[in-house]
Amino acid sequence: MKKGLKKALIIIPVVLFSLVIIGYIVYDYVLMVPSITIAYEKNIGQQKLDTEFKVQVEIESLSVLEREYIVNLELKSGTEVKASLQPQIFRLKPRTKQNVEFVCMLSEPVIPGLYTANVFVTAKKSIFSSSLEMINENGQEFAIAEKIVNGIINFIDIKGAKKVGEILNVNAVAKNTGEVGKPFSVDGSIINPKGESAQLPTKDFSLKIEESKIFSYDYNIPFEAPAGKYKIILNLFAGESKDNSKKKLAEQEQEVEVSARVIKASVEAVKVRGKLKSGEAVGFDIDLKNTGDIEKLFSIEASLTDASGKVVSLPGKELQIKVDETKKAAYEYLIPMKDSDGKYKINIIVYAGSANDLTKMKMAESQQEFTVAERITKASIVKVSVSSKNKIKVGETITITADLKNTGETDHTFPVAVVAVNAGKATVKLNAKIIPLKVGEAGQLTFDYAIPLESTAGNYEVKVSTYNNMDNLGNLIEMYEEKVSVFAVAGANISGSASLVGTLGKFGFGDSVSIKTKFSNSGELRHSYFIKLEVIDPAKKVSTIFNEKIELDKLGVSEKKGEFKVDPSVLDGKYTAVVSIWDRLGDDGNPTGKYGEDTQTFEVVDTEPVITNVIGVAPVIGKATTIVATVKDDKEVKTVMLVYQGPGMSEVGKEIMIRTSGNKKEGSYNTQTRRFNYAGSLNYYIEATDSKGQKSKSPESKTQIK
Repeated sequence: MKKGLKKALIIIPVVLFSLVIIGYIVYDYVLMVPSITIAYEKNIGQQKLDTEFKVQVEIESLSVLEREYIVNLELKSGTEVKASLQPQIFRLKPRTKQNVEFVCMLSEPVIPGLYTANVFVTAKKSIFSSSLEMINENGQEFAIAEKIVNGIINFIDIKGAKKVGEILNVNAVAKNTGEVGKPFSVDGSIINPKGESAQLPTKDFSLKIEESKIFSYDYNIPFEAPAGKYKIILNLFAGESKDNSKKKLAEQEQEVEVSARVIKASVEAVKVRGKLKSGEAVGFDIDLKNTGDIEKLFSIEASLTDASGKVVSLPGKELQIKVDETKKAAYEYLIPMKDSDGKYKINIIVYAGSANDLTKMKMAESQQEFTVAERITKASIVKVSVSSKNKIKVGETITITADLKNTGETDHTFPVAVVAVNAGKATVKLNAKIIPLKVGEAGQLTFDYAIPLESTAGNYEVKVSTYNNMDNLGNLIEMYEEKVSVFAVAGANISGSASLVGTLGKFGFGDSVSIKTKFSNSGELRHSYFIKLEVIDPAKKVSTIFNEKIELDKLGVSEKKGEFKVDPSVLDGKYTAVVSIWDRLGDDGNPTGKYGEDTQTFEVVDTEPVITNVIGVAPVIGKATTIVATVKDDKEVKTVMLVYQGPGMSEVGKEIMIRTSGNKKEGSYNTQTRRFNYAGSLNYYIEATDSKGQKSKSPESKTQIK
């Protein structure tokens, strides 16, 4: 029994393990075995390089259980793989179909031809396998065709004057209308009316698909080429110009009418220059313009017909002139000095070609008249100036300077006159002078003029005139020019001074301040002045002592005294006396034009009261004592007080004193003390106060009560 159990315990695990192995084999090799079909949905057909196309297949899983598959695509040429696409992974249930699409494109260096699209599916055959194995594959052939190469060429415009000898500008455009970017080349030719051809240079360029290229040719039509219709031919090739296998894609042709050249010239102007006077050189400038359309050599024949009708030949000229260009031909001719005034005529003939060319053609003819005049005599005043050693004013001598120039055509002696006009418009003629001057020569004359001292100040004028001649009587003949110079003349020096004489000190109220003044004429003429004396108080109030007119001779002196009364109503303090001298009385009634001023200060003092004549009357026992005093102030005595102390008084006594005579400025005052009943010493003094509050005190007095 034990042996059987032991054997069973050994057999059962073996059986179970075998069953597991058998189950795995059934699962992995029967149920999980990968199986799939591949079918193309449609024919790939013919494709082109650099163009996307699709490869579409349908796969179906034939496995018993759900499996994972990897779908791959390779594009081959024969056995050579040209492109491998990104694999796609699918997990499919049994009998499940799946559409798979690959987007493909082949590019150079791949060439056109037959290719194979090979779709194959890989998977792991066992759950224990680490590598993928191909399960199924299916291939389909397709063709890669060559891309279309094409292009067009067109004229844009043809510019230029379209005449022989000019540049013809041809502008065109080429466009790649094919399916591939390629190198292109262009050439062309120009055929003249005689059938002669000129080859245009080749141009190479590359164009992408639908890209355009603008290009141009400049062709210089020879001067000797024939006029008429010119044929322009342009060719477009696929490939570079050096490529012998290049293919012609397009050709364009266009005709242009080219005209012949015109030879023509015109005389634009004939200008006469120089002084048209006898004995002078005259110049002629002929402006010749090429009005044709070709550069050409032109020759000029010129002659001069003088005032007597005589014809004088002038040297020939040759000018090479471009189209629309104007050139100048210059001539010179010396006019005789004598019998040469009158009308002249210039004669001009223009030819195309050299002067020696017998086939030259006449192009233009022109004439120009001018008049030669006699020589003239004339002098101009360049400048007139006025100067003086001192300031220009009345009583001074000025120098008039005239700068002259012979602006005529002959040497000549010119009379010069000067007239002076003062501020009052009175005129003074100065003696005329003469000056010899050659042609173009400049010279200078001076005239002196003493301005009278009594003249009026203001703006003066000098008029300087030049003349042709002066007769024996001094009369001036034929005035050429007059020039005026204006200058300012100051009047005589008028000045004056004012001063205060002596020194002013201190004054009290009621005083009279005597102010002495002195006035002087320091100018050059007798003159009427206005003089003024003023006093300014501490509050800046002005009191005018005098303000009057005074006449003073040259260097004259006048003294005048003014009085200022110090009235009790005025302020005390610093006062200023101001004396001044003026030119005249202004429109507002006040003096104007001050010449001088002097100031001095003085002081008005308000003094304290003065106490005099203090007397004690009959100092007797048993009776009041009378005290008498005289008090004086420069303005007003306000109060007078007796201050005393007698026998038996422990404190001083005070009594108001009464004015018994006089006035508020000066008077006699008295009062009485109280009665004293026994003998002793009476001490007292007087105290006075003025209207300003200033106090004064008399010396202390002493008397005996008996």
